Amino acid sequence: MAGILLAACTLNGGGDWKGDPEKINSIREGMTQAEVKSILGEATQVVDQEMMAGMRLTIWEYRGPNDRLTVGFEPEKGTVWSTVRNGTEIISPKVE
Repeated sequence: MAGILLAACTLNGGGDWKGDPEKINSIREGMTQAEVKSILGEATQVVDQEMMAGMRLTIWEYRGPNDRLTVGFEPEKGTVWSTVRNGTEIISPKVE
């Protein structure tokens, strides 16, 4: 369910991110926000989203003319939890 929400977030609006969308494949679960920023650059939007059961997730969106990328971070750890490119999960969220 969380993946569906993340996928939906990536499909709203346009953006001017000019990065290389293929670099999303370099993002790994557990990476820090600083590591992601060094690979993808500045996000076009940052959202603090409440998920199911009171869990919160920080979402970085990268919206370019032809691609939409989403990186979800666990706020307690500040590390990558999931990634989505154009509605397709690359790193699927693990719900414990």
